[in-house]
Amino acid sequence: MEIKLSGALGRRTKFQDKAVAQLVVDVSTKADDGSLDPVEMQRLRQAAAPPVAYPPRLVDLNDDTLLAEMKLVDEPTGVTGDLLPHVQALVLALCQNVENINPRHG
Repeated sequence: MEIKLSGALGRRTKFQDKAVAQLVVDVSTKADDGSLDPVEMQRLRQAAAPPVAYPPRLVDLNDDTLLAEMKLVDEPTGVTGDLLPHVQALVLALCQNVENINPRHG
């Protein structure tokens, strides 16, 4: 797995006139390079996230200022989507490690 931190210009509020730098996390795994066939990848996703009776839904913020999702000036060219749960856990652990090492900057 490879995790890259980069920046992209974007907006987070409805009234923001100019785009400012936003943090973007790029995660690539061995499964992304084509070493796993699509059927195997689908099986891994289903095993990692079994169906639930009441799946989570997107809830409106009802905020007159913040956007529900960040709007980037240049949309990413790669595949965007949900990460597998174990990949999410590793990314969160890396962020927590950075925060613990650099408490003033994290």
